[in-house]
Amino acid sequence: MKLSICFPAFNESGNIAYTLNDAIKLLRKLPYRWEIIVVNDGSIDDTKDVVSGYSKKFENVKLVNHP
Repeated sequence: MKLSICFPAFNESGNIAYTLNDAIKLLRKLPYRWEIIVVNDGSIDDTKDVVSGYSKKFENVKLVNHP
C-alpha cells in the first residue's frame, strides 16, 4: 500500500518546516510506503527553498511549483 499526502502551500516558509517534520515523524511509523507532495502555489517567500531542502534530504518528499 502507498499513501500520498498533498500539502498546498502559499507563502508558508514560516510554517512548512514544522508541518513536514511532524508529517515525516508520523509517516515513518507506518508499515507502508508514503510520499508527501508539496504544491508551491506561487509563493513569493522562501517556501520553495525550504521544501526543496527537504526534497533533497528525503526522497519521498516532492516539490511541485505552480506559478
